[in-house]
Amino acid sequence: SLGLAPARPPLSARTAAAAHRALLETAAPPSVLVDETNRVLHLSETAGRYLQPSGGPLTSDVTDLVRQEMRVELRSALHRAFERGEATLTAAIPVKFNGAAHPVHLQIRPQIDSRHEKEIKRALIFFIEGTADRLGGAIVGAEERSSENVNQLRLELELAQARLRTVREESEGANEELRAANEELQSINEEYRSTAEELETSKEELQSINEEFQTVNSELKLKLEAVSHANSDLQNLMAAMDFGTLFLDTNLKIKRFTARLTDLFSVTPGDEGRPITDFTNQLDYDGLLADVQAVLADLVPIEREIRTRKGGWYLLRIRPYRTLKDKIDGVVATFVDITERRQLEDALRNSEERLRQEMRLVELSRAPIFVWELDAGIVLQWNPGSEELYGYSSEEALGKNRDAILRSTVPGSSLAAVKEVLLREGKWKGEIRQIARDGRKVVVESHLELIQTGGRRVVLESVRDISSAKIE
Repeated sequence: SLGLAPARPPLSARTAAAAHRALLETAAPPSVLVDETNRVLHLSETAGRYLQPSGGPLTSDVTDLVRQEMRVELRSALHRAFERGEATLTAAIPVKFNGAAHPVHLQIRPQIDSRHEKEIKRALIFFIEGTADRLGGAIVGAEERSSENVNQLRLELELAQARLRTVREESEGANEELRAANEELQSINEEYRSTAEELETSKEELQSINEEFQTVNSELKLKLEAVSHANSDLQNLMAAMDFGTLFLDTNLKIKRFTARLTDLFSVTPGDEGRPITDFTNQLDYDGLLADVQAVLADLVPIEREIRTRKGGWYLLRIRPYRTLKDKIDGVVATFVDITERRQLEDALRNSEERLRQEMRLVELSRAPIFVWELDAGIVLQWNPGSEELYGYSSEEALGKNRDAILRSTVPGSSLAAVKEVLLREGKWKGEIRQIARDGRKVVVESHLELIQTGGRRVVLESVRDISSAKIE
């Protein structure tokens, strides 16, 4: 028995409760508190003797933590505790500790906490080693078994019955779910029938709307015919396809014109109805009136490129003005500014001429010079000096990729960087290392110049062999 020193002051309620729990911990059998998922919530200090987790990842499920001999009985007892609220005391289970078997009883007591919104279920598992007399009459010891085989068969039978009850309960639950699913399917079928009826109604409404559309379409056709006469001027204006447009009647009087025409003729909006011959223009061209009269007489359009006194260029198109009834009611003259195009054409001709001259110089030069396409890298020109330096004949080099046959590298840089400089500055000079046809390494000082001709970008490359001055 425990004795208390009479000289000590009385304990507070909280301290007494803590002392009470500590004494219960030492006096009560080892125990484990678990929730309804069999997850361990708390262990008593001496419960570790009955735990032996299996290999693999650590789990908190008590049925996987206890020793192997107790797992089946514990799983069945926990099922009864949580599903039925029944307390369970198992028969003695032989459990080996250090090679010797000890009888162990499992007592499971369910606990339900209804103080929260959701009911909380827990269970307390006691490990009672030897007889169950320690519980003071609350626990009845298991009857001695006649033999170990009979005891094992009895345990297996109880386990099978528990599993059978579980399967029966699961089957009943599945039947309930199937009945609920069948009711849902019937409800969905009703919804489908209702949707089909709605679709049929919508189809009738669409047919009615289609008839209304046909009526509206007929009305629009009538209105289109009324608007077509006003559209004659618009169609001829669209046919001109330019801003500088002049409409003249058969007497060469101005009917209307666009704003850009004032760049060439000294006309104002108030001049409509006056002959075009009354106004000066900026064209270095005296045949306008003759061409207009020829179009009115022959009904054949005329197109000319004419120059202005300021050096600009325009494309003049003169065509008959036809009404929707195919009546000739004057002419339409359009003036398209092609100054930039003419400048580009002149520049292109000059570039092509320069390229031809440089190609000729390449052919005549004894220094290694060749021409290649910047984008595709295809060799376009290969002179005798290149044949002598690299060993490739003109027939072998033309049409081939420059980098593929010469295997060029740029010390301290790259071919891509060289092309970027060419595109930005038009020229590049530097050292390039290459390999000749016979495998000989060649170091050259290369001069690259970008030439743009039309839509093509070609590179004129002249090289000087400096291999002898380099130490490999």
